[in-house]
Amino acid sequence: MKYFIGIVPNTETAQVIDQLRILYCPKLAHHLEPHITVIPPFESFENLSWLIDMKQVTCLFSEFSLRLSEPFFFGKRVLSFSVLDDQAILTDLVGILRGTQQIKDRDTRPYHAHLTLAMQSFGTSYERMLEMRDKAKMLLMTLPPLHIEEVIVFARETSGWTRRTTLSLCK
Repeated sequence: MKYFIGIVPNTETAQVIDQLRILYCPKLAHHLEPHITVIPPFESFENLSWLIDMKQVTCLFSEFSLRLSEPFFFGKRVLSFSVLDDQAILTDLVGILRGTQQIKDRDTRPYHAHLTLAMQSFGTSYERMLEMRDKAKMLLMTLPPLHIEEVIVFARETSGWTRRTTLSLCK
């Protein structure tokens, strides 16, 4: 089964972002809730004992804050909000989680924190994403900082990605 680990904004912020996604990229909005990817999708055919490692890692961390920043493109295919990690806590969390046995060497790309708004693979054209970027810039001014208390393990089901487990930050 495929899994990924992400951070979900509080309900109010997620709803505001989802309204924008529903308007410009409805397939993505219906496929998966707004989130900041911590660990990208990976396969796990073994038992779920790796979740114990994940829980131990997240307990090393205190709650922290992140801020969404300027929308940007990955090429012309993906539009995302940048994520500002002023205290480098998310960066530290990602580094430690990537070093756990189940995740190690699964994805060697450099980590770039972001929250995806739209993707061409979900049917949104580059021109439409340009319009969305302008709306997202205005929306950004209204969004409060994100207070992070937990990370979510998502599992790939036939209906899309669903929440499997919540890992609280313990410190």
